[in-house]
Amino acid sequence: MALQRLGSSPALSSDAPGSSTARPLIVMSLILTTNILTLVLTVIPVVTDLGPIIKPSYYHGDDIIRLLEPLITLPLVLLILVHSNVFSSASPPNRSTVVFALLFAFGAAIYQQGAAFHSAAAMFKHPVADYVKQNPDSPDFEYWNDFYVWIRTTWEHVIAHYAYALGGLTHSMSIAYAYRHASLESKSENDSWGFRIVWTLAVLTYGLTVGLVAIEFPLGSVVALVIIVVYGFGVLGGFAWRAASGFRNALKWGTRYVVVHYVLSFAVALVIVIGWMIHAKGIRNREQLSKST
Repeated sequence: MALQRLGSSPALSSDAPGSSTARPLIVMSLILTTNILTLVLTVIPVVTDLGPIIKPSYYHGDDIIRLLEPLITLPLVLLILVHSNVFSSASPPNRSTVVFALLFAFGAAIYQQGAAFHSAAAMFKHPVADYVKQNPDSPDFEYWNDFYVWIRTTWEHVIAHYAYALGGLTHSMSIAYAYRHASLESKSENDSWGFRIVWTLAVLTYGLTVGLVAIEFPLGSVVALVIIVVYGFGVLGGFAWRAASGFRNALKWGTRYVVVHYVLSFAVALVIVIGWMIHAKGIRNREQLSKST
């Protein structure tokens, strides 16, 4: 089956086997919906305490939200990818399709494991924390306090959070790859204010998610800066620049709108991270800063 070339249709053009009929407004609406749900379901457990749902404080409502978030957003990511027809190919699938499918599957597994680690750590953390608070004079106090710190710091805040981050980054890579040549072709698409609004909101919501998550993670500001510069500007920005034969053409409205959406989202995240580092006077995350003040 012949591959569609960029500009061959008013819809999505892709190097993936098979033709695509993806409409840009639908694509960006799905991406925006995923961004909003990820942002909301990530922020709610941070800014609110829904209280224990299993007495005495063994499991909290906000931990349930963290566990459910991937079950809501992962199907949306898959829907975005399926909508691109990137999985459409003759049998047997070619190498690029196999690699792409494995990349998405790896990201989905890591993302869901991050949610599972986080939920499990929270579940085991609460009763241990109750015991430590209620038995400060116990001869086993040091052991149980160290156990609590190990669960909360190593598993909940480091392993789980960075599994989340790696899985989420892999999904953005998958979407960027699937739509790497998607551009607006028709005049109606270029002039659509509905598309412009949805696209702009998608840029802002993804940038907010990356930036706000960074200030929660241990060394999150440093890791975010590396991801923003190396992946956001280096890989995605470099691809857009080379494919468009210049910076000005790369930022021309409608050109590779999904890839450029990610590049500008990382620019938004960069502003947030730098602003936070100035506010925190260093690389401390939100919890570390609150403890020091």
